[in-house]
Amino acid sequence: MKNLSIFSIKGSVECSIALTPCKVTRSLAKKERREVESEGFKKLQTPVWTAEPYVRIEKQNIRRHRYHYNRAWCIVICAGGEETPIYFGSRAAILVCVATLLCQKAGNRLYRSVFKRPTGRVADEQLPWHDVVWLRRLYDVLFPDADDRFSTWYGKMQQNSCHEISQAKSVCNRLISEAQGPEECGIMLEGNGNQRYYCTNLLPENIEVSSELQDLIPFVEAA
Repeated sequence: MKNLSIFSIKGSVECSIALTPCKVTRSLAKKERREVESEGFKKLQTPVWTAEPYVRIEKQNIRRHRYHYNRAWCIVICAGGEETPIYFGSRAAILVCVATLLCQKAGNRLYRSVFKRPTGRVADEQLPWHDVVWLRRLYDVLFPDADDRFSTWYGKMQQNSCHEISQAKSVCNRLISEAQGPEECGIMLEGNGNQRYYCTNLLPENIEVSSELQDLIPFVEAA
């Protein structure tokens, strides 16, 4: 019976080669080993991006004029070793995107019904809806210098069956697409009737939240 020598090559599978006095067989074995080593080397030299995309919510400086910068909220998409900040041109788009990501981070849902409460009660200090209270707090943090108070803005959003909120979702997805962002970062509207909600395909652990918004991660799901 021929003796077998078993060895493993770094970066390759375990190989077994029969030892024989035949020079031809030895030559073939050496050639096979060189090919395996070469294949393993090529694999080590070829970078493979296996990390899933993730998103950061943060405030950055953006140039308004030559020597003037403003602080503005954005999302930064991190994928393929590159970071792409995305700024939104409307308060509705910023709010829908950030609110969706915060809910996703907590494993909760941003129900579309949060934009459809009776406007007569929204100006009250004691709001009966926890989800609207949360949305108002988020609005005040994102837009501390806004001309419209939350109650005024909220009433405008309800016009034409919340058309501006629907447009906000489309704006978010268009800007993400133009930036060639991964499809996981897009915002979807799922469910039916009053149970429709906004979400993404991002995992909660792949969403990073600015320290300014940490207290607004909704750990208790609003109904």
